[in-house]
Amino acid sequence: MYTYRYLDEKIARLNLMTLLYKAGSRTSEGRGSMGSGMEVLSQWEFRGKEEEEEEEEEEREEEEEKEGEEKKKKKKKKKKKKKKKKKKKKAEEEEEEKKKKRRISSEAKYF
Repeated sequence: MYTYRYLDEKIARLNLMTLLYKAGSRTSEGRGSMGSGMEVLSQWEFRGKEEEEEEEEEEREEEEEKEGEEKKKKKKKKKKKKKKKKKKKKAEEEEEEKKKKRRISSEAKYF
């Protein structure tokens, strides 16, 4: 019993041979020349490699954009945290100053 993968490979080879035969029949060498079909195949392979390289480059660019966006988000979060800390610290300092003033005024009453 054949596996699906084996059958898929056989079908792909058969399709390739058919394409090569058809491509060869369209050239000046005559009908069914496999040699010219192989030339066409090499051109297709070359195009395929270019397309793969372009796709890989696009994927890299997308990944770089995502990383850049993530870094921006992290920076924004850090800035927000810093602002919150500053506000909290400032509020605590103001609260301490108010307490000191209250103490001073309450102590002044006794003197």
